[in-house]
Amino acid sequence: MSAIKRPVQIEEFIVTLREVQDSELYSIKSILNKSISKLYKTNNKLTKLINKEELNSESDESDDELNEIDTNDEQLFKEIVAENEIVVKNQQERIEAIDNELTHRGLPVEENGGTKSTKTSSQTTGDEKLKEKAGVYDTDNDVVDANAPNSVFL
Repeated sequence: MSAIKRPVQIEEFIVTLREVQDSELYSIKSILNKSISKLYKTNNKLTKLINKEELNSESDESDDELNEIDTNDEQLFKEIVAENEIVVKNQQERIEAIDNELTHRGLPVEENGGTKSTKTSSQTTGDEKLKEKAGVYDTDNDVVDANAPNSVFL
């Protein structure tokens, strides 16, 4: 068996999410958000170095040796910034996939019931209409009716 490791494509990631527990989805999303934050911070620092701007010693943790960069360093920093931007884009796609999976499961997109919700106001009014009709139609699929034509059991 081959032990070759390769990056997981977004399509494979989406399929795999279906098998992941709810709490793990939130955990993966949190890790991705932290990674994106760190990549932005790194890119900001490298861009300042490329542009020969003074670093803010409090947030940038500047080193004296980094204040003077040569042409080779500058080119390397530009390549790193470009690669980081690609990684950020990929990680944002993964966060969007996680949000879609959470929405599909009927869970809030934010773990702690944050401001972002999976339901829009039109969906809420639709839910209220369904509740009104609940007396007429059995929509919860909790009772198996073998005589019902075209029944779908979830």
